[in-house]
This record gives sequence, C-alpha cells and structure tokens, in this order.
Amino acid sequence: MSPEPSNRVPCPECGAEYSPRGLASHRRQRHGFVQAPLPTAAEAPTSEILSALQLLRGAVERIDERIGEVEASSQHRETPAQELQRLERELALLLVQIGRVQHPANTSEPAAPLPTTELSRLRLDQARLVFRIEELKTGTPNAERFLT
Repeated sequence: MSPEPSNRVPCPECGAEYSPRGLASHRRQRHGFVQAPLPTAAEAPTSEILSALQLLRGAVERIDERIGEVEASSQHRETPAQELQRLERELALLLVQIGRVQHPANTSEPAAPLPTTELSRLRLDQARLVFRIEELKTGTPNAERFLT
C-alpha cells in the first residue's frame, strides 16, 4: 500500500502542520486569529451607495433601450413576396457587377487578367440568390444550394 500524499499545510504562526480545513480553526483557537468581517451596507457611505444605484439605473435603461430596438427590428419582417422582390433586385445589381468585372468598359488598354477571386465571390453570391429565389417560388428547399 502506498503512503497517502501529504496535503497538510504549516501554520504561519507556530509551524505545526494541519489539514487545510483544520488550519483555520487551529489559528483561531490557539493563536487568537480573527479574520476581519466583510463590510456591511450600513458601514458604506451613503454617497457610494447612491452612485452605485445611479450606475445600475443607467445600465438598466441602456438594456431596456437595446431590447426595444431588437423587438422593433423583429416586428418588421419581410413577407415571402417582399423578400422575392428584394432578392430579384439584388440579383439584377449583381449581374451588372459581374458584367463589369468580366468586360471592363475601357477597351483601349490591353486586356488585364480577370480578378478571379472577385469574380468567384460574385458568382457564389449569384448562386445563393438564385437558389433562394427558386426556394421562394416553389415553396420547397433546394438541395442543390449546398453544392456551391
């Protein structure tokens, strides 16, 4: 059988070793050590209490304002028809951007290499919009949207 690990701590006053739980009672009984009590609210100055209350009131007011903003924004949800119109407008603007990237307006200069990362990002946005529009029109989720 292996000896148990020593988890005893020495007393700072006399050096005798005690368990961590027993050390507090040893110091109190043998050495008269009294731990200072925590301050009570009656001991704190009134001005400190009032300033703390003011801080709390301000925090609560800011939280209430934020909750109101979140609730207000959630009440203005789009209908599927409104979302479909918005997405079709976004798709039209996106196609214009894709056209500008693919065919620069200034043709007098030699053709520069296409910014593939920009075009790739635009094409992914296009696919996302097309799949969402299709979902809204058919009323069923499109399984192919995960292939992009």
